[in-house]
Amino acid sequence: MDFGYQLKLERILDVTGKFCPEPVLRAMQAMESLKKGDLLMVLADDPAAERDLVEWAKRKNYKVVSLEKTGRTIKVVIEKAQ
Repeated sequence: MDFGYQLKLERILDVTGKFCPEPVLRAMQAMESLKKGDLLMVLADDPAAERDLVEWAKRKNYKVVSLEKTGRTIKVVIEKAQ
C-alpha cells in the first residue's frame, strides 16, 4: 500500500464482516500489545466503523495517520501515542 511515504505497520487488524461495537473493541485489544509510536491498520466494512474508530482514537489521544476508502472497505492507520 502506497501512502506517498513509508509506514511501518506493527499490526494489521481485519474486522471486515464485523459490526459495531466489534471493530473498536478489537482495535482496543490490538493496541494494548503495541508500544508508543507503533502503527495499527484496521480494515473494516461496517458503515459506522470510520466514525467510531476515528472518535475512539481521538479519545485515546492516538493519531489517525491515514484513512482511505475503497468501495465499502475503509483502511484506518492509527499511531499509538501513549
